[in-house]
Amino acid sequence: MCGVSTRRVDGLVRTLGLGGMSKSQVSELAKELDSLVEGFRSRPLDAGPYTFVWLDALTQRCREDGHVVNVVTVIATGVNSDGHREILGVDVFTSEDGAGWSSFLRSLVERGLSRVKLVISDAHSGLKAAIAEQLPGSAWQRCRAHSMCDVLNKVPKSTQDLVARWCVRYSLNRQRRRYGSSTSGQLIIWKISFLQQRMC
Repeated sequence: MCGVSTRRVDGLVRTLGLGGMSKSQVSELAKELDSLVEGFRSRPLDAGPYTFVWLDALTQRCREDGHVVNVVTVIATGVNSDGHREILGVDVFTSEDGAGWSSFLRSLVERGLSRVKLVISDAHSGLKAAIAEQLPGSAWQRCRAHSMCDVLNKVPKSTQDLVARWCVRYSLNRQRRRYGSSTSGQLIIWKISFLQQRMC
């Protein structure tokens, strides 16, 4: 909970319908949450193999030593042996570079991440190098959402909606041609259309 202001925690508690919190109560809550978060981040990854892994990063503003700075929160999501998605790890870097990604992936491997066949992420060069170094033998695929965002950033704002709709239709039609009308194919097409509707 390092870097989260008392005011933001108080606002969150009020949103949940509870009364306000004093600074000491926020501090106690933060201590309890810190231990829970650390337990989650260091747990063994024993539900593997994790065949598919998604990696992503989000830049956020955080208070550090009395100053507000930008930090990068990274997250790894995997599909476990039961076929369910699972958050594998979360970490915070000062900048999104290859060394940070390499350290993050090394910690996941040390905790039990193994037999990864495919990693999906954006095309950050440091991230791609870290994947090749820490997860040898796994294939890499560019995330469709990141690809679409890059395309939309290249077209004029007035045509972005049209291009986004075309990209979604193109992707769905490719999936329909590939999987046809089989039950599993329909499920895959439905999942992709749901995700792309949320994104666009």
